[in-house]
Amino acid sequence: MRVGIIGGSIAGCATAALLHRAGHDVIVFERSESGLVSRGAGIGTPAAVWQDMLARGLIDETLPTVKVDSIRYVTRGSGTGRPRWLGDIQVSLKAFNWAHLYQCLRRGVPDDLYRGASAVERIEAGPGGTRLHLLRGGSADFDLVVCADGYRSLGRGLIDPGAVPRYRGMVMWRGLLPESDIGADPLGGCDLVRSVYQGGHGLMYYIPGTGQSTEPGKRLLMWGYYLQVPEGALASVLVDDHERQQSGSVPFGKVHPQVKAGFESRLADLLPPALFELVQRSGNSAIQAVYSVAPRSYARDRLCLAGDAGAVFPPFTASGVLKAMANATSLADALAGAPAVDDALRRWSEAQLQVAAEVMPMAERTEQGLVFDMPDLTTMPAAAANDWISSAHPGFAVTLPGT
Repeated sequence: MRVGIIGGSIAGCATAALLHRAGHDVIVFERSESGLVSRGAGIGTPAAVWQDMLARGLIDETLPTVKVDSIRYVTRGSGTGRPRWLGDIQVSLKAFNWAHLYQCLRRGVPDDLYRGASAVERIEAGPGGTRLHLLRGGSADFDLVVCADGYRSLGRGLIDPGAVPRYRGMVMWRGLLPESDIGADPLGGCDLVRSVYQGGHGLMYYIPGTGQSTEPGKRLLMWGYYLQVPEGALASVLVDDHERQQSGSVPFGKVHPQVKAGFESRLADLLPPALFELVQRSGNSAIQAVYSVAPRSYARDRLCLAGDAGAVFPPFTASGVLKAMANATSLADALAGAPAVDDALRRWSEAQLQVAAEVMPMAERTEQGLVFDMPDLTTMPAAAANDWISSAHPGFAVTLPGT
């Protein structure tokens, strides 16, 4: 089967690699004119997803990761400002450098199948096939087209025109620091620290360094904080350092100085001073507006969705890579030996919708509990704080102060 894939990032490369290996004639169309290695920074995903990618040959043991077995909750102590330990949650995660994961997946797609600087302008989907019209002219016909073109997907607008991204009223401000520039370990030997404060929360953890090193002292420290920004003020935040308006995000190193100063001012009284100092020292930061969307179908005719072109959840669900891999692997499995492609796509779409229907309510509960309804834990009595962290993670092993 001839398959066109719109989008050459994580979901697109994973889908292309699996379908190419299964014997399909695959072409990837990536709109970016330059490499994607600079996109993103740190990402975390369940260890089971990493194992599945290994088993399917999408990655190999050379992909560097940092193991995360626990998350330590801290807040700014009342009066002293020192970190107040609230408890540790036992987890099983892998932390990646986005660039390393992308490079590994990209190697699974032969160069002659990957077309950069090839933006798709229009899609014509029909029962017998799909035609792609390219921005620079020309068209191509396929038996199936997979849209892996991100949260503003061209294909989603055809499959479910009513499914548009909804701004969640917050942004995530991220930064990176070389571990060699830090000195004493700010995580205190923990795998990941989650700072909580009224109105939001943040994360701080290590990822492999630019040389793919996971050796202490040669890693990168990744931090990210959720800050509420009203929709009417969002445009003023999404302006880069050259006064250019951005859509949805501001790339690393391009945050406007006034926006950075404003965010620092907000976090100054919310974070323990030692953690806030790391934010101040980070010259390399980025902003991502947080959206969500849940389409009512993943497929129409010979057109389907993968990754953030389908359902979109806030980053704190840690489901980005999980979702991309699940869409790609399940699509390849559904098409393998299927006597009727349309029936296979219908069943596959229903399965993706079921997963999204389970994740979205969980994401919304997390959003309320860890952002909009976050209590003031700085002055909360120890017993009440213990109850809060335990109720926020039902079913997880929790180590509390004094236990």
